[in-house]
Amino acid sequence: MANDFKGSLYINQEGQLSTYSAVVADYNPYTTATDMFALQNPASSGVICKVTFCKISGTANSTAGMDIYAYIRSALNTGGTTTAINDALHDTTNPVSVANTFSYSAAPSALGTGILVRADRMILPGNSPNVALTPIQWEFATRGGSQAIHIRPGQAFCINNAGNAVAAGTNLYFTVEWQEMEIGRAHV
Repeated sequence: MANDFKGSLYINQEGQLSTYSAVVADYNPYTTATDMFALQNPASSGVICKVTFCKISGTANSTAGMDIYAYIRSALNTGGTTTAINDALHDTTNPVSVANTFSYSAAPSALGTGILVRADRMILPGNSPNVALTPIQWEFATRGGSQAIHIRPGQAFCINNAGNAVAAGTNLYFTVEWQEMEIGRAHV
């Protein structure tokens, strides 16, 4: 056992799982947007993606409200136009993420079966210099129980607007953080 500089027992609070982030900046949702962002775990990945954090903020031409939903999809979406996101490794010595992350610029032709895990309403302030943003922030690893949203192979974590109208000039920012754990490995 290791001790810190004062002789107390050292406890590693950093965790041992590879951690990644996907960031989408200056995203303009398509009209009546459904899924806008997806983190997909390929069916043959051999890992569980543990979503630990999600933050969403944005503006519009004029102050407007926007409903934001998070889904776990047990079947993947089909169709739509996507843009791949370059995932950031939190530790550059970790392997590249097996998850696929992307934003949608056109709606999926079919949404995968999903279960709603979070819902919130965000106020988008009008575009003006120095406007204060009030983001939606979901932290999934701060309470007891299953401490993260587990995305198993063949599943996806999606950020959605339920097909609601999108205010003119909407400009969004997404940050999603997750860890990847080999299936069968003890929870860390």
